Amino acid sequence: MKKLNATDFEKLCKLAHLKFNEEKSEQLMHDCNQLLEHLERLNSVNTDNIDGDFKLPDHGPLPLNQDTVEPYFTPKEALSNAPSSQDNYFLVPDVISSKKQGDAS
Repeated sequence: MKKLNATDFEKLCKLAHLKFNEEKSEQLMHDCNQLLEHLERLNSVNTDNIDGDFKLPDHGPLPLNQDTVEPYFTPKEALSNAPSSQDNYFLVPDVISSKKQGDAS
């Protein structure tokens, strides 16, 4: 399996809209490469004698919990520790830009 180089790692980060400083980027790329090495070792495991249709034993239907009404937080209580809120809603920073790629506006 091919090792992840800095160019490929930067492409992946860009596609996933992730930004890291150089030190963190190097550490994550190293971690990804270790994961890829582990997966490569798993690919070498002989699975010829392993049944591909392995299923857990059937112990019958699982017991279901009763639907019960329990106390809940009021909007004021739920928002009491929120860093920012408005009109009984949590305010969170934008995660995805509303502009499309190539949009000049």
